[in-house]
Amino acid sequence: MLTQRSGSVLGMVGDVLVEHLGIDPAGLVGSARLAEDLGLDSIGLTEALLALEDELAISIPEPVQADLATLDDLVAAVGSRLGPA
Repeated sequence: MLTQRSGSVLGMVGDVLVEHLGIDPAGLVGSARLAEDLGLDSIGLTEALLALEDELAISIPEPVQADLATLDDLVAAVGSRLGPA
């Protein structure tokens, strides 16, 4: 379950990556590259996106998914789909 530890989009995305995929929280910096730094292959990224969509009740379209390269990109994609706080 999403804890929203910091209440920020980065915190929410980080929670999902840590809880669902076992990503090391120390590596969760905005400039981290999803594949190279966080070790998310195409299956891992798909799992992360499905978990985020499920936990946050959002949908990230495939064209947007294809352009995700860094954690900042993922946070921006999630943030743009969340309603106002």
